[in-house]
Amino acid sequence: MSNKDSFFALLTGVIIGAAVGILFAPKSGKETREDLKKLGLDLKEKSKDFIEEGKTFIEENKTKVADVIEKKKAEYFGSKEK
Repeated sequence: MSNKDSFFALLTGVIIGAAVGILFAPKSGKETREDLKKLGLDLKEKSKDFIEEGKTFIEENKTKVADVIEKKKAEYFGSKEK
């Protein structure tokens, strides 16, 4: 399992655990709805942060990836011509 898969599995577990905890807590319906709304807004904000970090990571590393691809193409095609 990759780090990415592990992270998403952990995030999914946290979300499910929090939702189940809120739903089974001895609170009124109004309090439960408020808690769920707060949880949803929290998750929305965290997902925006996660997406932004992903975009930044991709932007920072796409040049490196392109360089590696060009190097490997040159090695492969360079060896074919010999």
